[in-house]
Amino acid sequence: NTENHEGWWYEGGGIYRDVFLVKTNRVAIDTYGVYVYPEKKNEDKWDVNIETTVANEDYEDVSVKLVSKICDKDGNVVAKALGEVFVPTKDTATAVYKTEIENPVLWDLDNPYQYKIITEVIKDGEVIDTYETKTGFRTFKADPNEGFFLNDKYVKIKGVCAHSDCGLTGKAVADNVNRYKAELLKEM
Repeated sequence: NTENHEGWWYEGGGIYRDVFLVKTNRVAIDTYGVYVYPEKKNEDKWDVNIETTVANEDYEDVSVKLVSKICDKDGNVVAKALGEVFVPTKDTATAVYKTEIENPVLWDLDNPYQYKIITEVIKDGEVIDTYETKTGFRTFKADPNEGFFLNDKYVKIKGVCAHSDCGLTGKAVADNVNRYKAELLKEM
């Protein structure tokens, strides 16, 4: 039973997450248009597979070059991938390209290391759009008999039934509150 002044019954309404208005050039990377898929080749080397979808809202067909720079946490460029794509007017097209990286820092539960991929769209030698994507390098395997493995190490998956809100804030929960809740769960 809900007591007076108890807020768990209130879930809130309206917009309760960040909203962004993004203004771009008529030729630009589509919304969520960069997909990065790192794939382990051998003990030292990984392929960084990239798919970039470019939208053309201009009145003529266009060919653009793509440069994706893979940066570490300090902003150092550790690899570069080049692509090219022809995009008909009022349409989208996807370029598939890749590069290679040696001995990346692996993403894991204790060190969720992410690389930033900065993708530039170049038309007639000029950068007309830039898009940032984050990715981590890790392997995973789920086996019905042996369990889950992250970077070839067994990981026991644990979980809780948690509300996506926090008391009287409803669903408009500040990032620091969500971070605090995640830290408490990890501590448990």
